[in-house]
Amino acid sequence: MRARFLSCLALVAALAAGSAVPVAQAGSEVLSAGVSADKLQHASSQATPPAKTTPNSGSVAGKRQLTLEDCLDLALRKNADILRAKSEIERSKGVTIETRAAALPRLSLESQLGTTDEYLVSARTTSGRPPAEKSSSSSASSATGNTTTTAQTRVVPNTDKATNEQWDISVKVTKTIFDAGGTRASIAMAKLDEESAFLDLQETVQEVLLQVKLTFNQVLLNRSLITVQEQSVKLLAEELENQRRRFEAGTVTRFNVLRAEVALSNQKPELIRAKNNYRLAMQDLARLIAEDLGPGIAATDLPFEITGLLSGDRQELDLQKGIADATGTRPLIKRLDNTVARERKSKTRALSGYYPTVSAYATYGYEHEGYSEDWGKTDGGYTAGVQGSWNIFDGLETKGQVDQAHARIMSAMTHLEDEKRKAEIDVRQAYSSYLEALELMESQAKTVEQAEESLRLAQSRFDAGAGTQIEVLDAQVALTTARSTELQSRHDYQKALAEFHRASGGDFVFKRIADTPKAQPAQIPSQPDSPATKSQSPQAPTKQE
Repeated sequence: MRARFLSCLALVAALAAGSAVPVAQAGSEVLSAGVSADKLQHASSQATPPAKTTPNSGSVAGKRQLTLEDCLDLALRKNADILRAKSEIERSKGVTIETRAAALPRLSLESQLGTTDEYLVSARTTSGRPPAEKSSSSSASSATGNTTTTAQTRVVPNTDKATNEQWDISVKVTKTIFDAGGTRASIAMAKLDEESAFLDLQETVQEVLLQVKLTFNQVLLNRSLITVQEQSVKLLAEELENQRRRFEAGTVTRFNVLRAEVALSNQKPELIRAKNNYRLAMQDLARLIAEDLGPGIAATDLPFEITGLLSGDRQELDLQKGIADATGTRPLIKRLDNTVARERKSKTRALSGYYPTVSAYATYGYEHEGYSEDWGKTDGGYTAGVQGSWNIFDGLETKGQVDQAHARIMSAMTHLEDEKRKAEIDVRQAYSSYLEALELMESQAKTVEQAEESLRLAQSRFDAGAGTQIEVLDAQVALTTARSTELQSRHDYQKALAEFHRASGGDFVFKRIADTPKAQPAQIPSQPDSPATKSQSPQAPTKQE
């Protein structure tokens, strides 16, 4: 019996699966740059075609050589913040699919197999059915009188009684046909959340790549400052040896030697600090590009080195265009626009609570007549109809939801306007820093040459007996200061450029393309604020996922 039931169940399930209408999902869109499943492409508005090289193409003492473009590409592929933002996009897609399910028909298969105790079968048996228990009686009349004796005998339950097993199976389809736009509003909210996740990824990418560029330039600055301090220490060491020779020759006093020793000792801590700052910047860069160091790697022996120089090539910035881009195309502003639209849809969904909900259903099923020996004796048919519900009074729950949605709309609009003002201020501040750095860089253009000439003249005067030792030491300090200031001005200039492009949102171009299995990754072009690596700008390393 059970085997026959299970075969019937399998047949209905196969028919239901064969008649199911496939639901076509919207074509997925991903970010373009060939760095992950959500591929991301970023392009400079003023970029030049990159030179064809690959990261880690060169090595010094077994260390990889990374340019700025290499670091940017590694960050795109491996940075934890970017990977989390990509995962959030996948999560939001799942929410959209889940929400869209409410607008589609639901198909379900229901079945039941049961058995009833045989004594209950007897109790429920209708007329014409054999009882589960019966009794027999006999009467005898005495030959001598009218007395009658009746004997009762209990008989065991009938072993040939009808079956006490029954089953039924049915297929049911339900579909919501009216809910005052609540389902459509929920789907629109889910799609806006998905778009916001994409915009959050763009914002995260821009912020991470800004930090990579700033840290990269900081590494270049600290490495150059090490060279400056080493040159300063070398000059002071040479001055000390010179004073010692003069002291041994009797031409200067012991005071000159002591002064040179103090000057050298005072300069060495600056060299130590410069080396430590360089190590710290390199470790920060390793974290941003997700470079695993491990406990076995010493702080002074990282597995990679960077290549490039701080450039002072001038670039023109357009303040008005930067402000327009910041308030119109910046991912953060677009996401806040989506937030306002989402809260409006939320209010629509809340308002649907004032209206009834109507749904249609249809069921077709088979059932076996209980208490029948014939398993083929079944009844089948369908039921269909429309059902609805309407909360006439819900304790003002719907009103509370509508009021909340309205308050969220006002809050989102206020936040949007405030962020637009902040974006404009960020652009203006970055542009002001750009002007300051530009003026400082131009003012320091010939300072190093002048400081070098001043030191040469001071040394010549001292050798000729016309100058003093203090003049030589002052000239050496001035040269060190000029070199450091010139490097710092270049670094500040590159920083101002990067921050301006970040604030305006115009440093990168994001595209959404169809996700094809063999899509070729895009290239990362040269950055407009990193001309230091123009001569060695590689393509982004290709990676298929």
